[in-house]
Parts: sequence; C-alpha cells; structure tokens
Amino acid sequence: MNIKISESLSGMLSKMDSKQQVIVAEMISFYTEQYEGLRKNNNSESVSSAIHDAVEQAIRELIKAEENEKPSCGKGCSFCCYLKTDVTDDEAVLLTEYSKEIGFEIDYNYLEQQIVKTDEDFLKIPYAKRKCVFLDKEGACSVYEHRPIACRKLIVVSDSKGCDTENNWGGQVKRLVSVEAESISAAALNARGSGGLAEMMVKAK
Repeated sequence: MNIKISESLSGMLSKMDSKQQVIVAEMISFYTEQYEGLRKNNNSESVSSAIHDAVEQAIRELIKAEENEKPSCGKGCSFCCYLKTDVTDDEAVLLTEYSKEIGFEIDYNYLEQQIVKTDEDFLKIPYAKRKCVFLDKEGACSVYEHRPIACRKLIVVSDSKGCDTENNWGGQVKRLVSVEAESISAAALNARGSGGLAEMMVKAK
C-alpha cells in the first residue's frame, strides 16, 4: 500500500490475509473520494468537522462492540499529548480559526521548536517541551471540540501509566483500534497536505 498509514493500521494489515487487505485498500480509496468530494464545495473547517464526525461514529461503534473493554483515557490524562501528532492542512486551518474564535493565543515560537521529521526525533526533545501547544495547565485540551483525528482514534484500555513517555517509555499499552477510523485517517492524511501538528500549524499561520 503506497500511501501513508499509521503504525496501528500497518500492524493490523500484517495480520490480515490478501482479501482482507484488499477490503481495507478499497475502504481507504472510498474515503479518499469522499474527502476530495467534500473539499470541492466546502471550506477547511466544514471538511474537518465532517471527517471528525465520521471518525467519532466509528469509534463509538467500536467501543460499543468491545463492551468488556473500558477506555482509560479521560480529562487530565494527557500522556499522549506529549507525542508527535500528524494533522491535515484542513485540520490546521480549523484549529487556527477556532483558536481565534475562543481567544486562545497560539505560541508559534514554541511550535517552531517542535518541528522535526520523525517520531523518533520528536522523542529526543525534552519532555516538557514536547507538550501539545493546546494542552492547558489542568491537563485538558483547549480545543477538545475540534481535536485532530489522531487524538480521536487513540483509545487506550489498559492502565494509562503505560502511556507515560517520561517515566515509563516502552510500557505495555492496550488499545482499541477501529479499521474504519484508521482508513478514514489514512484517506484524510493522503488526500491533501499533512504533517506534524507543529509544522502544519506554522504553515497555516
């Protein structure tokens, strides 16, 4: 599959047979067409909101199906907010406009320091300086309503301490992974420009 996909989807594909892999490829192709169709007649904010709604629906269905697995993520649990997050150019525009709407001042100098090429390079940045620019002092997301796809589809069901990249990097983490949400994400990230949150936010400035 010659497109950018998440490690989660890559891992799932490696366990699938050829027929299942074809189905996933077709799903990504379908959602790519849907994304491009939306982009023709709608602005970035509308497109991102529609894609986010689709991801949310896929995640809700997954959680309902896995009723014995309860998400351990919650307000104040912000370990994942210290990881490199990929966003689309449309999401960057949405976050920029929403920040203006709520009076949130984006620290672009801070973001400049977080621009790196790989996840590995990001983890070399001192922990405190890896914090998402939108994370507030209480450990809550200032733009939660419009958080990126990457944040929406990360559903951890094991002890959240395993997500601590400062004190417990390499800890065992169990996640719920939705093939549909991952396919929507892959379509969005490949249909148009995408990259790390810091990089894309600076570009959308």
